[in-house]
Amino acid sequence: MKIEIEKNEIQRALSILSSVVDGTSTRVDDWGSVDMSFDGGVLCLAGTDGVMWLRVCLPYTGKEKAGAEYRVSLGVLSGVVGALSPGAVTMREQKARLVLEQGSCRLTVPYMDARPGLPGGAETQQVIQIRVAASALADGVKCVGNVMVSGKLSLNEVSYRDVVRLSFDEGNRLVYTATDGHRLAMTYNNLFQPPTIPDGMDSVVLCVYRKAALALRKFCHTVGGEIEVRISAQGGLFMSGREKLYVPNVSFDYPNVTGLLQGPRYVLCTVKRGTLWRAIEQVGAVFTAEKGPRIMQCRIVLAGDDANMCILSAKGEYGASAEVKIAIDQGDSDLTVDYGIELNPTYVAQALESLETADIIVIEQGETDTSPIYWHELGSQNTQHAIMPIRRNRETQGAAKREDGQPTQTKRDKDQRTPIDNVDYVHSERNVRAIEMPEEA
Repeated sequence: MKIEIEKNEIQRALSILSSVVDGTSTRVDDWGSVDMSFDGGVLCLAGTDGVMWLRVCLPYTGKEKAGAEYRVSLGVLSGVVGALSPGAVTMREQKARLVLEQGSCRLTVPYMDARPGLPGGAETQQVIQIRVAASALADGVKCVGNVMVSGKLSLNEVSYRDVVRLSFDEGNRLVYTATDGHRLAMTYNNLFQPPTIPDGMDSVVLCVYRKAALALRKFCHTVGGEIEVRISAQGGLFMSGREKLYVPNVSFDYPNVTGLLQGPRYVLCTVKRGTLWRAIEQVGAVFTAEKGPRIMQCRIVLAGDDANMCILSAKGEYGASAEVKIAIDQGDSDLTVDYGIELNPTYVAQALESLETADIIVIEQGETDTSPIYWHELGSQNTQHAIMPIRRNRETQGAAKREDGQPTQTKRDKDQRTPIDNVDYVHSERNVRAIEMPEEA
């Protein structure tokens, strides 16, 4: 065997394989190695971690050994390739070793005979088939993926907080959903054509755990173009030509969190994304510890010296504090008096990050002070984030106050614009915020 291949092509393939295979191990074992084979003029590299598998292909020139299959350590091969200069690399076999040559440089990698056969996954099962742009699939997973805060890799430890959920809605769109119990992110892609569902088969929801979601994003960015997806109850197979990624379907009772996105909402304000982003960064600078509570007070002021302003403030460690005032638009707001809420600034920053293409952000809330705060782009709800407000006990919380010392309004009537002295406050057993009616003048 003697073939010639570009270094950047090898590095591209090894980079995506590292999202599935353990690249830190130098042993040639089942979970830390790469199987190399030749298929119709392309070099195929495949690897698995035992639950998901990946195959990538790259072109070469030269002559291969008929039926040759090799198994090498991903860590060793990555190190050897990284030591080479950009350009063409010659690869050949010599005495149970792969020899990589480039000019006067000669490096060798030990190999074993490959064990043919990867899990068949969704290739041989009854499946739902769709076609979607690779860039759209990567962006959808990225948009909701930062809601997953756990890095758990074992499937036995995964809960609904550790997965991205892929499903279909009535408009034949691919819907991405993720939640950690405190917030919810949802976005969707339009498909090239309606899903192909076999007769007698119900629609299947694919739950992709964190490691598989990261591998899927990397796979989509690498292959580009259009991807064919086959989804079964056991897993999902993502294919682009000869390149394939199989991920298992994590099965459990997923909560009906999408109900949070339904029901009446009331507009608090609209604000420029860039302005809000910088304010969140400035306020968040007071939190220096990696762990501990992160609480940001958010006040929307309608009248007085700070009219049409949102005041963000926080107290951090060692007496540090911050307060930032930003201009907002009250044109379509349903507020009738000043309004206050407490949020986690990290959650808000991550929501804004996923709305990176938006210029103006709409901030909304449901009917009560315990309802989520909703964030989406002005004129579009394709991508939405719902963040639960922070609740504290009666001794430390109290009601948010206006400048006149009275509590702010927490329920709004969009149609009647009910005056503040006639508001019917709605409470939850989980919320112990003390709210008193303002005294009559």
